[in-house]
Amino acid sequence: MDLFKERFEMNRDKILVFILLLFCCVVLFSTQKALDSNRSPEAELEENLYLPDGKILKIVSLGFNSLLSDFLWVKSVLYFGKFTLDEDNPFIEVLLQKKGMVIDDLDHHHSHENEAGTQDSSTQLEQNLVNSSVLDKEPGLTILHDFEIAGMAPYIYPLLRRVVELNPHFIYPYQFGGLIVLHQTGKIDEAYSLLEFGWENNPQTWEIAYFLGFVDLVYRNDSEQALKWLSQAALIPGHLPVVEKVYNSLLKGGNNKDAIVEYLKGIFYATKNTKIREQIIEMINQVANSPQ
Repeated sequence: MDLFKERFEMNRDKILVFILLLFCCVVLFSTQKALDSNRSPEAELEENLYLPDGKILKIVSLGFNSLLSDFLWVKSVLYFGKFTLDEDNPFIEVLLQKKGMVIDDLDHHHSHENEAGTQDSSTQLEQNLVNSSVLDKEPGLTILHDFEIAGMAPYIYPLLRRVVELNPHFIYPYQFGGLIVLHQTGKIDEAYSLLEFGWENNPQTWEIAYFLGFVDLVYRNDSEQALKWLSQAALIPGHLPVVEKVYNSLLKGGNNKDAIVEYLKGIFYATKNTKIREQIIEMINQVANSPQ
């Protein structure tokens, strides 16, 4: 009975300390938000973030790693959202100035998107994929390079790394960093390192091996290494049939763009996240409209 009471008191103390720590984080976040309201957009975009080492964060979290990981995940998404080239972004004018663009350029940039607007329904996105004009083309070799916010989100990968160091089995940050962030920032090595960390901690998750192969194929132009990752993914129970389909397509050689399209379709069906699916539709259309 005394032992149970002692353990209860120890856990109670840890919970109280963590609640106090979480309260401090909320206060700091609210204070920062209030300060940001009085800062210029330029100053807010150039904010500096202090990111303790993952080991230190684990100690500070007092065993509540997942909660702290979730907090940093939200911060990561909000931070990255500041740098998206979207008409609804309040920082859009500053971002366009940094890119040497004007609003008309942005309208042209988005003109290739679905004319019906952004779809929130996964069913509609699947229909868009089926109807994509890429299926009617015979594309030639391409490497997808968007990198529209290159150099503009310097802390996004350190933030994502802290998220997964606290919760290594949280899969979505790997997908987010390995596709959406990479496609817009061009930070290939950082994305690859994040995915490798994910593979080390989740060797039975075929999607991570599949994403690694995609980075090798599309951004590193390394079909041989992509084949190795695909073969790893194919060994894991529960993988989609598209894994073998892409593997065989690459193994035969020939048109790499066809393999890229199949690869993208595989990523589309491997995730239920609407944001990633929207990005996939955009990338497929980008392949379709690229020069022969």
